[in-house]
Amino acid sequence: MNCYDCCHLKFDNKKNGKVNGALYYCPKIKKYVYGNGESCEKYQYDNLRKTYIKDQIYLDGKNYSDDDTSFFSYVIILILIITIGFVIKLFGY
Repeated sequence: MNCYDCCHLKFDNKKNGKVNGALYYCPKIKKYVYGNGESCEKYQYDNLRKTYIKDQIYLDGKNYSDDDTSFFSYVIILILIITIGFVIKLFGY
């Protein structure tokens, strides 16, 4: 029982991630939720929604990523951490 099965989840009201995936709006808890998230206490099974739509909601929630930081930025941060580590080891702290 996940959010993608709930009748309250609005399929047409979604917030796309910057990289991929999407969040869907739930009016019962008044916020955007992952489609693959655990259901809440207001969960009600939706037997009218098609299986392929449920699968799409689930996969959008599973693949949601809003991080648009480039790979190069992470490499620079890693190099800085390694350099600081060598300097600390060199001076014996």
